[in-house]
Amino acid sequence: MQMMENSVNITIRPMAEADLGEVSRIQALAYGADFLEADAVIRQRWQVSPHTAWVACTEGRAEGYLVAYRSAWGCITSLHGAFEPEPAGDCLYVHDLALAPALAGHGVGRRLVARAWQAGVEAGCRLTALVCVQQAGAFWRRLGYETAVPADGAMQRLLQGYGDGACYMHRRLPQEHAGSPGVAGNGAPVQPVGAVSYTHLTLPTKA
Repeated sequence: MQMMENSVNITIRPMAEADLGEVSRIQALAYGADFLEADAVIRQRWQVSPHTAWVACTEGRAEGYLVAYRSAWGCITSLHGAFEPEPAGDCLYVHDLALAPALAGHGVGRRLVARAWQAGVEAGCRLTALVCVQQAGAFWRRLGYETAVPADGAMQRLLQGYGDGACYMHRRLPQEHAGSPGVAGNGAPVQPVGAVSYTHLTLPTKA
């Protein structure tokens, strides 16, 4: 899929093993030190769910990426933790979205999210969720995400591991679905609360 935005030629394609070094480079440009994750963690995540990982390229070089995986509603991946996909889960968990400065302001973040949503819908997911920090809450709210509190105490503790202001955000995928959006994969309720202005998955405001 190719797009022309503000005279920048952008290609979004599946992430390949050869891109993992560039992913580490982009991560270092987009995140604060506390959020930088090891090369081995990045590789494990790609290996267990390569079909939900994409890069955004200019002139053949990756300058942005998104990694996600199939999970259960209300579940959270720990910071620096391995992906553990849930084959029967109905929630696309977007763990990491980052752009290098070269792509800021060209709508690439929204394009990557749209590609992930498409994959989630094709896989039969009804929902999508993420953990938010680093002041990208406005970006996610523009995409329809809302803040919630996982009812499970273990998940709340994992959320706290992302630091002050971290929050869980969720929305239905853009299609008609049955069932309740406020019930976790294990049947536990997820309690909506007011939105806050922090988010994991750092993006510039105009991403």
